[in-house]
Amino acid sequence: MKRVYYILLLGIIFLSMFACSEAGKEMFEGPNSICFRFPTTSEDIEEYRKLDSSLIFREDTVVYSFAFDMEATEREICIPVQIAGFATEYDRKYKVTVEEYNGTQADVHYEAISEEQILGAGKTTDSLRVKFFRRDMDKVARKIGLRIKTGGDFVELDTLDVRILVLQEFGDVPRDGFP
Repeated sequence: MKRVYYILLLGIIFLSMFACSEAGKEMFEGPNSICFRFPTTSEDIEEYRKLDSSLIFREDTVVYSFAFDMEATEREICIPVQIAGFATEYDRKYKVTVEEYNGTQADVHYEAISEEQILGAGKTTDSLRVKFFRRDMDKVARKIGLRIKTGGDFVELDTLDVRILVLQEFGDVPRDGFP
């Protein structure tokens, strides 16, 4: 009888060693993709406002006014990005394009953004940093649009683009939409 128990016990141990082999399989399959993680829910907006309370979120647009700091001559705005996939042990590249509105110009109203951006090793989220300069904003708000494109180590997701609107004063915010 003991012999039967030992054989059953050895059989169970033997089977359990192979039954767990599926646990190491990766759950994600498909190409690594990246998109803007624009805060859309009230929880997301509250979480982001804890980090930067001077930004206003409207649909696909981030609004900032230099009225928050009248002494400031420049302001860096961080737009979160997030991947679909796993973190890696090495840096990866993604591509961003910029569309300028209202006569906004790179290196005049904002620091030129490199088309190729880096997602650091070990990260699944990061921020695209855009620095705006307080120049020539007395008559018109400055606006750029950002889009992630396929290239580098990622493919783009079919998501909304992000726009950044920078104003001199809050009274400049249009009520019927953005310029």
